[in-house]
Parts: sequence; structure tokens; C-alpha cells
Amino acid sequence: MKYLIPCAGLGTRLSPITDKIPKELVPINGKPVIWYTIDLINKTDKKAKICIVLSPKKNTVKRYLLSAFPKNNFVFVIQKKPIGLANAVYQAKKFVNGSTFLLMFPDHFQLDTKLLSYFVNSKYPLILAQKENEKNSLKYGVIFLNKNKTISKIIEKPKFLPKGFYLCSQCYYLLPNSIFDAIKNIKTEYLQDAINLTIKDGEKYFVYDKKYKSYDMGTLKGLEKTQREIKKI
Repeated sequence: MKYLIPCAGLGTRLSPITDKIPKELVPINGKPVIWYTIDLINKTDKKAKICIVLSPKKNTVKRYLLSAFPKNNFVFVIQKKPIGLANAVYQAKKFVNGSTFLLMFPDHFQLDTKLLSYFVNSKYPLILAQKENEKNSLKYGVIFLNKNKTISKIIEKPKFLPKGFYLCSQCYYLLPNSIFDAIKNIKTEYLQDAINLTIKDGEKYFVYDKKYKSYDMGTLKGLEKTQREIKKI
């Protein structure tokens, strides 16, 4: 499987910590947070090919990965400007080279090799999801399903939702190669809009929403919670 890990973001939600250290190297129980994602991939997929999207100022992340994981043959690509996730994904078009790929995030991760294996072995585009109440759902991409359980659309960070529980996209996106053409044709920075475009063109996406545990340290509050929970493992 080919894996894509975007590491080009500014990490402003973790300021002032990220004023001095890249978000991907923020320590969680003594290890940089990106270590958990790479370690999980290595435990699950011995033939993994990993692409890291960096900003021009994140050479420290590259140096760390080459030092900590010398057996991995990483591919590094540069997103010159921080103009959103869709653009970051597009930088890996040459790396993906026509295949399906798994988009993962260093600051929102899980540790179950069986769950990752499920995605690696899926024959269809697949998005990891979990149910959130209407208030928490406003922070995520909210997934709406067709009657056959395929995804009909994703609305990124909706401004309002009626009371209830909603499927929200999480840290794994198994994406088809058609996503790259879709990215070229959207007018926003949201990857979800490109996914919606591929759905209109006939791609069928499914969700994995069974019970699982994930860790989201994208905010200071989330970082504190992640630190506490990882220490208990």
C-alpha cells in the first residue's frame, strides 16, 4: 500500500508549543507524535511505501524520520504554501502514480494494526468515521449516506446541525487516484469537496464506523488528553 502523511501544516492550534517545534515532533510519552503513525504502518505492512508532505521549513521532520526509521524508503514532497489539505494531497500525485492510497494524519492517530489492515485490504474507497453529537460534529467533515450505505456527500465543518448524532470523518481516508483530477476542479481548500466531486463522477465510498479508539492531539486540550491516555497503555 502507498501511504500519504501530510506534515506541511502550520500547527497554529498548538501554539505556543509549535512556535519552537513542528507539530509532528511534539512528544507524546517520550516519542514524537509522528512516530506512532510510522510505527503502526511498519508493524502492519512490510511492503509499505510512505510519502511525507512537508513545508519548506520542516527539514527537522525529515531529519528525524530518516534517523528514527532508517529502513523505510521515504519519499518527501514539498507543499510550497500552506493552502489546505487538498493542495497538500495533490503534491503526491507523482508518488501515487495511478494507484489507490491511504491518507493518514500524524496528529490524529490510532494504534490498532487490525484496523489499519482492514483499510489496506479494502477493495473500495473507505473513510474512517465515528458518531459525534451535533456540537462536536461542527469540527469535522460530516458524512451523509445513501440507502445502500455508500457516501452521498461530506460537508466539511458545517455551520449548523440539528440536534442529533452524525457520522464524522476521522484519521484514515483510502482514496482513489481520481481524487487528483477532482482536486484540480474544486474552488476550495477542502479535500472533502474533491471527494464529493469524485462521488458525482461515480466513485463509491464506504465508511468504517465500528468501535475503535483514536487520539486527536490537534489542539492543546486534545494534546493533554492524548498525553494522559497514551501513558496508560
